[in-house]
Amino acid sequence: HPTVSKPLMAFLREWEFPRLQRGELRERFMWATLEDCIAISASSPLKVLSSALVGSGFQWATHFVNRQVSKDYDCEDAKTEMKHYLRRRGFPVQQTIGMMTAVSVEDAVCTYENHGAFSVW
Repeated sequence: HPTVSKPLMAFLREWEFPRLQRGELRERFMWATLEDCIAISASSPLKVLSSALVGSGFQWATHFVNRQVSKDYDCEDAKTEMKHYLRRRGFPVQQTIGMMTAVSVEDAVCTYENHGAFSVW
């Protein structure tokens, strides 16, 4: 059983969705390219719908990790192995969306755009 229930719908009070002011988006998220992964951390939990290897379904998440694996990666139980990887790196598994890619994380690009009514990171 999950430690936090994962309903298909979540009703939240309006105050739990604060409107971001200009520039505030960058302050609420941190992007890091590490040796073998890209990690994005949020300052407060986000309601997420994910199809990732770890953290699939609806959940509250504060960390998003895209791990680079070799092109010939072959593991009988990739989900368990990924959870061990996240724990070794200090990520809280219950609040982490864990993905894998064979693409080099060195090729990742991060950019921030603000267009008045909305911003994208």
